[in-house]
Amino acid sequence: ALYRLFANIEDLLGEVAAECRRSFAHSLRLGVEGVQEPRDRARQMCRTYLEYAVDHPSHYDLMFARNAPLSSHARAFEAGEVSFNLLIDLAQSTGALPAEVTAFHVWSQLHGTVELLKHLALPAGLGERRDEIVERTIDGCIASLGLESP
Repeated sequence: ALYRLFANIEDLLGEVAAECRRSFAHSLRLGVEGVQEPRDRARQMCRTYLEYAVDHPSHYDLMFARNAPLSSHARAFEAGEVSFNLLIDLAQSTGALPAEVTAFHVWSQLHGTVELLKHLALPAGLGERRDEIVERTIDGCIASLGLESP
């Protein structure tokens, strides 16, 4: 059985979370591959982030599990840093400084939207406006990066 390869359940979950985070970073990289214009690159990275969360909800949940001691698992933490560094690189490429703070702000907008759309019952009429919510979130990220939204 797979669990016998690990010292305990935390190590097993940590390794699974690390793999999910590596997959997420890979998706972000692929999502912007060949996109040169900064605004288009930023928009595509934000869209890829949101699409990954929708397309891989279990992976996304495990990457950000609140009840599992994953933050102490070094490989999961390192794999998560790769994705955050991609956001830092994006912020640096747009001149949005300090890049780490800007990247955190963009991440919080994207992550917050994912969490709210997944876990909250939206008020009447708002559920049908998910696409608009997503686009406004992306526009907010673009503004945080100091780029004009078309």
